[in-house]
Amino acid sequence: PELGETVTRVAQVIEKEEANFLSTIDAGLDRLERILAEAKRENRTAITGREAADMYTTHGFPPELFQTLAAEHNLTFDWDGFRREMEQHGLESGGGQRIELFQSGPLDALKKTMPGTEFLGYDATTATGKIVGIIAQNELCDTLDEVGHAEPVTVILDRTPFYGESGGQVGDTGELRNRSLSFEVIDTQRDSGFILHRGHLRVGKLDLGDEVTAVVDAERRAGIRRAHSATHLLHFALQKHLGPHAQQQGSKVDRDWLRFDFTHPKSVTAEELTQIESEVNQLVGASAPVNWCTLPIAEARQAGAMMLFGEKYPDVVRMVTMGDFSKELCGGTHLENTMQTGLFMLVGEESVAAGTRRITAVTGDAARQRLREHEQVLAETAATLRVPVSEIPARVAALLKEVRELKKQSTSGKVSGASADALLAEAVDVGGVKVVAAEVPGGNTSVLRQLIDQLRKKGAPIAVLLASREAGKVTLVAGISRDLQERGANASKWIATPAEIVGGRGGGHPDMAQAGGKLDAELPKALEAARAAAKTLVP
Repeated sequence: PELGETVTRVAQVIEKEEANFLSTIDAGLDRLERILAEAKRENRTAITGREAADMYTTHGFPPELFQTLAAEHNLTFDWDGFRREMEQHGLESGGGQRIELFQSGPLDALKKTMPGTEFLGYDATTATGKIVGIIAQNELCDTLDEVGHAEPVTVILDRTPFYGESGGQVGDTGELRNRSLSFEVIDTQRDSGFILHRGHLRVGKLDLGDEVTAVVDAERRAGIRRAHSATHLLHFALQKHLGPHAQQQGSKVDRDWLRFDFTHPKSVTAEELTQIESEVNQLVGASAPVNWCTLPIAEARQAGAMMLFGEKYPDVVRMVTMGDFSKELCGGTHLENTMQTGLFMLVGEESVAAGTRRITAVTGDAARQRLREHEQVLAETAATLRVPVSEIPARVAALLKEVRELKKQSTSGKVSGASADALLAEAVDVGGVKVVAAEVPGGNTSVLRQLIDQLRKKGAPIAVLLASREAGKVTLVAGISRDLQERGANASKWIATPAEIVGGRGGGHPDMAQAGGKLDAELPKALEAARAAAKTLVP
């Protein structure tokens, strides 16, 4: 039945894969043509396995197609060499290695004598248990008395509240202890029904048969439970807003953090993400009870529990129910009520494979911390921009537009119709010296300096004073050509009078100076004074 429901999605994924494949072929053809041409120049009769493997691993170019195109150029294809190169590539990248924890080794002996570890963690974070196995350096031990050992060792109990990593949920951390020992658990794994406590002996010694109290880091476990329950809420929201095709493809759950992969043929829009986040928080606020029970898989299917296509389930399953909207088969630890999630915040959405998307989110304490950070950034940004928080987007958009315009002006040397040629055409002759004193609307200091440099190249001997004003403030920049400077002219002295008229002062170097003022209404008078002062510019 699932196949009939996914026809449209499967067709979309196939179409996208075909487009990606053709794009890969197009991108690789130029490279392939160069390889074929090089082979001909070297009078070779074959394409080497290394060349073919590189085209496949680096550019995704299929070897079968490479062989066909090579044959059209009377070149053979070294399949044996290709396979050797691919095997070597797999070893170097780690893809040829399979490392499976205790598939054969010290745990095998326990498997023959014990059915596994009894898990008590659904209802407790503290429980007593007996040490039934100690594994150090891949060997079973009766005793461990080396405090501060470098490599983690594994302790196995007959019963424990520690959750071993599985189903996307990370393993618990905490402590095994009694009156004479303390063992820090840094990770918990699961293997063939056994729960493996990985960690370091901190105090005392471990002896086979010792009774210990297993204490899970309850605060961390609470964060994991919040995130895990949130994945079920997210799964429901995705199917509601994107469609029933949005099914889980994988997940990872850590302390107040989750990653959730699901089937969807395209990126999720910002509007859809907002709707999904709001939906999850509404379910959190609904304070729906979270319950679980074990039952035969046939009964779970009849009850409407979500079952993932291709997933293998045992005859007896654990069904987790949230309110009247979510029923999923899950072996992880969960909240008792959706309200305990606290807060749900989306962090990101991305593609991880063709037709598969990934959402990352935070819950509880992590979500509140993220919210506080966002509020602080907004408050600081609003203070910097001197606008209310609600006006930040509009102000930033205006500033970006202004920056783009200024960059364009800086590149072209034009500001609001001003250009070096236009300014030069308005120059007045004062004792054989071209004098330009003009306002350049919208020009910043950088643009004014650039225009002065252009004018000095075009019209020497020349003296230039350019001005701009914004928000009641005036900027003046003066520059003189090198020949005038050699004759004793000084831009810093020349700018002093105009600067005083606009209520400011300036300074700089003999060839270029800058000033600022607050009396923008006096700018025309200041420019006229600059023209008059140009008569005495050259001693």
